[in-house]
Amino acid sequence: MWQILDKNYVDVSFNHQDWQAIRQQYLSRSYSSKKEAYGAIEEMVAKLGDRYTEFFDPQEFKALNNDISGNLSGVGLELAQNEKTKALTVVAPIQGTPAFKAGILPDDVIVQINGQKTQGMKIDDAVKRILGPVGTNR
Repeated sequence: MWQILDKNYVDVSFNHQDWQAIRQQYLSRSYSSKKEAYGAIEEMVAKLGDRYTEFFDPQEFKALNNDISGNLSGVGLELAQNEKTKALTVVAPIQGTPAFKAGILPDDVIVQINGQKTQGMKIDDAVKRILGPVGTNR
């Protein structure tokens, strides 16, 4: 994972952090399970500070591929979690989608999905709850 990030992403300044020291910190740890190793990789990727760069373990990656294969569809939102309030917030509706047609605007806060409060909910969990079979209102 480090080689992929280093070659394709990290620049010399790396957000003014010592990327080599960060790498060494993670390499010096002992991991007793794949889950622990995946957690460490997720932490390392998060240090990039890029909301568009995310690590998916093999199961999450498989689920993502299923989600985007055309069998499921969302409402057409780009979502983010407000760093201060942890509220699920709309970055932008995608033009022509149900969310856009419904009048959803940037900075709108998604308070609940199907009756479940979203405060502190991870974006990928919210997306899974919003997705449904193509052509349905579920």
